[in-house]
Amino acid sequence: MWLELEIYCPITKDLESGEEMSELDEIRLKNEGVLIDGYDTETGYFNLSIDMIKQLNPKVFIPKGGVNKRFATEIVFDSGTVVYAKGKPSEVYKRVIDYIDSLPD
Repeated sequence: MWLELEIYCPITKDLESGEEMSELDEIRLKNEGVLIDGYDTETGYFNLSIDMIKQLNPKVFIPKGGVNKRFATEIVFDSGTVVYAKGKPSEVYKRVIDYIDSLPD
């Protein structure tokens, strides 16, 4: 059984370099309705029996050109992997606890 969380994914030019897109690419994608604030959200799947969570750290960011702040939770795993879940740490913590409670004994 895997933990499912909505996470923020930065939109980059390519996966290997992680290079950010040029302003022209961003404008083109925004006009096509694809790009919103340089981030997208997607469901991440995590196997906590292999890689346990070490920390839940609060983060707040204002997307480029945005006026409303967004809350995120930086999740740090044993392996050093870091992801950013949507929502405040208290919300993410509750989802993790609910997941653990749902596991069979």
